[in-house]
Amino acid sequence: MSGSNLRGSQRQAVVGVIEPETITDAAVQTAWIPIERYNKLEFLISIGANATSVLPSVKQAKDASGTDEKVIAGKVPTIVLVADKQVLIDIDVQDLDIDNDFNHVELDLLTVDAAIVSALVLGIDADYQPADQYNLASVVEIV
Repeated sequence: MSGSNLRGSQRQAVVGVIEPETITDAAVQTAWIPIERYNKLEFLISIGANATSVLPSVKQAKDASGTDEKVIAGKVPTIVLVADKQVLIDIDVQDLDIDNDFNHVELDLLTVDAAIVSALVLGIDADYQPADQYNLASVVEIV
């Protein structure tokens, strides 16, 4: 299938999620996400009401248990100091330390107060299309 003939839902897959929740003085993260199927990942972060400080970061590791985890250089946005905002983080596979076998990513959201947060991670431009075949099981319908 040619990429131009695919619907948007076929060009990307939901590969990670942080369900909406209130966190206080803590961190919440996605599971470790393998990147071997995708050329790009997009992290869509939503920061809800009452938040005064949220620090998103994307880490990389060598496996699904987080071996040798480290932050992806240049992919830590500034601290979000205002409620009801969104942050987008784009990751290209080339941003990872592939030469040293880093092949998993994880999104961390750290707060220093009570904040309602959620996030969605999209795998984009899968090596084998359509990408939606790789959606998490929590995706129940595509219309």
